[in-house]
Amino acid sequence: MRKFIYGIYLVILYSHSAIAQPADTLTLTVVSVNDMHARIDHFPGFISWMDSIRECNEHVLLFSAGDNFTGNPVVDQYPDKGYPMIQLMNLAGLIFRP
Repeated sequence: MRKFIYGIYLVILYSHSAIAQPADTLTLTVVSVNDMHARIDHFPGFISWMDSIRECNEHVLLFSAGDNFTGNPVVDQYPDKGYPMIQLMNLAGLIFRP
């Protein structure tokens, strides 16, 4: 049943996106992440996922709600607080500056 409902949701979502939009309408895709806890091992997949979203959508905003740095000894022990997490977030398109 859950797959059926999910399938209907996707049909509605794609049919809505196929409807012609007026020329002065801008479609904006907003992606938000939080509680990343310095999971640097997940970033190759995350960056790939963001690249695929950007391929399908012209205007994409990527936000982070915080709690990004602590939780990984590699990140926690860097002299520059948050590095390399900041570098990875910038690669993903977050444009982050401490």
